[in-house]
Amino acid sequence: MHPTWPDIIRRFVNILLNVTAGTFVLLITIVVGLVIWYTYFDWPPSDQRLIGVFQKNRKVFDALQQDICSLSESQTIMKQPSWSRPVVSDEVRQKYYRLLRVINATGISSIKNRHGIDCAVVIEVWARGTIFSADYKKYTYNMSTHPDELMVDTLDNLTLDPNKIQFFRRNIGGGWALEYAHWP
Repeated sequence: MHPTWPDIIRRFVNILLNVTAGTFVLLITIVVGLVIWYTYFDWPPSDQRLIGVFQKNRKVFDALQQDICSLSESQTIMKQPSWSRPVVSDEVRQKYYRLLRVINATGISSIKNRHGIDCAVVIEVWARGTIFSADYKKYTYNMSTHPDELMVDTLDNLTLDPNKIQFFRRNIGGGWALEYAHWP
């Protein structure tokens, strides 16, 4: 007995649904795997690498610090995602993006007139996290020390407490430091 058209269509739909369901499961598995990989295996750049970038590009760091501190108010300019506070022109944003690209950084912030410091600078280089927790590694200039911040010889291979906010700093000279912030 030959299959009827309704049987052929039913078989085709079943095959299509099975392939589509399998493809959907595969895509979900890949997305979950990428989220897990990004969340747990995106390691920060080593101190040695960051210090090498700093030494090679010291003029860029100093130019960024002087330029952003010359502004009349605190400023944040981020590349990923692209935003600034207060809003700056595309021309100004692109100028900062060019300099940040040279030092492989994702953003810069200035903090004006806080804790007795005229102007402090934070240059973001690495961030990892979710909506629940995050870790950051960054360059800082002229930052006041957080009361709970630990001065260390290296930010590589830190022992982090999964239940405690932690800050670590390593001085690299001339008012500049590397910082690691852990927000569980």
